[in-house]
Amino acid sequence: MDQRLADGPNGLVPICIADCYPDKGIYFNHDAAAITPDPAADCAGGYSTRLGGLVASASGFFLVYQDANGGAHLGSFEPNGEATADRAIASGDARLARYGGGMLIGYDDGGTAIQRLDEAGADVGDPAAVSAALPVADFESRGDGEVAWAIANGTELSVVRVRVCE
Repeated sequence: MDQRLADGPNGLVPICIADCYPDKGIYFNHDAAAITPDPAADCAGGYSTRLGGLVASASGFFLVYQDANGGAHLGSFEPNGEATADRAIASGDARLARYGGGMLIGYDDGGTAIQRLDEAGADVGDPAAVSAALPVADFESRGDGEVAWAIANGTELSVVRVRVCE
């Protein structure tokens, strides 16, 4: 259905949405750990969960996802997929990417907001409202520590960059 893959110090982190097998929901490494159920999945390609972004870390990984009720979450997980923390973000789409020495999360809270996170997933400073919409796809972590995404509007394509300021 949908999947994310990250490469980290503990190896590959594969996440997928399943509509029927091994069951209905979001899973780590096929069936190694269930992240959230999706009772609305119909075994015919229909599902109500969504994946936002995936960042591997030294202690496991962070995943932004939307549950079957439409709530967005930032989850922290061990390398084996066991959840260590789950934080509700907003009631819509969210994106996540490596940013500087930590991460950047973007979410829709009646408008686009971005929030810097440290390596452990804790907020750094206050969220900032931005005029650019969230991307349909993921944020892109750039080699220089920045985050970028593309927005299509009719025949125009815009690139949004969030530079690292330290």
